[in-house]
Amino acid sequence: MTELSPGALDVLKMATTGHNSIRLPIITDVAVYREVARLLGRLAGGSHWDRLSGLHVYHRDPRPELEALIGSSVIEHPSEAEEKDHAYWPTPAALGKLLVDGLGLPRGGMVLEPSAGDGQLVRAIQDSYPYAHITAVEPNEGRRMALRLSGGSGLQVWAATFEEYAQKVRAESDNTPCDVLFDAVVMNPPFALPGRRYAWAEHLVLAWGLLRDGGQLRAIVPASLEYGRQRPIAAARALIGDAGGSWRKAPDGAFHAAGTGVHTLIVEATR
Repeated sequence: MTELSPGALDVLKMATTGHNSIRLPIITDVAVYREVARLLGRLAGGSHWDRLSGLHVYHRDPRPELEALIGSSVIEHPSEAEEKDHAYWPTPAALGKLLVDGLGLPRGGMVLEPSAGDGQLVRAIQDSYPYAHITAVEPNEGRRMALRLSGGSGLQVWAATFEEYAQKVRAESDNTPCDVLFDAVVMNPPFALPGRRYAWAEHLVLAWGLLRDGGQLRAIVPASLEYGRQRPIAAARALIGDAGGSWRKAPDGAFHAAGTGVHTLIVEATR
């Protein structure tokens, strides 16, 4: 049996498979990415990368060889509805607290959580800043319901994608910028969305545009912010650097409870 590094084994166990394809989770460690790419190239007579679908495609079923490689059953590709939620990784409570520590919001400060899920980060903000006015954006109906049930006073929940909400805010800010821009954006953006492998970087730039002067951005992002050369990642990195912002490594295994071993960073920047 091929000897796998722990990182490569974790990635392959989290991959999803079809009768002739494999989809990988996001890999932020370059060495692990190279190891996994080599391994996939040896399975089932070799694969080719379909950039549009984000799949490694094979001429025959790769699942038996992949199962033998990782020593366990594989995960089947989710349905289309499940695929749309694949990027949802709830923020662990300890990481949420770490993200908002020292934010220093004024009494009645306005905070945006643009990918609110069921409210893990909302609760972290409320625990530290009970008098904050929080706007939470969440397109999923079930998670919005959980947000509203647990939100309490000072919380406004929007049924929209972040892109839809940002478009609305920008239209309003042409007339009354002080009424619609935020003292802080606190976010754990989706790391990828269907057809958008770097959605997190796009969301980071979008969030920056919704801050008042002096407003603060706090975000959890993949470690590839440090080294990624893709245009969306380079733009996000330049934005943080130009603002004099910083990032630091999040605790190892921060998202293990959510089912992923992705390495992450905590970003802090002031507009």
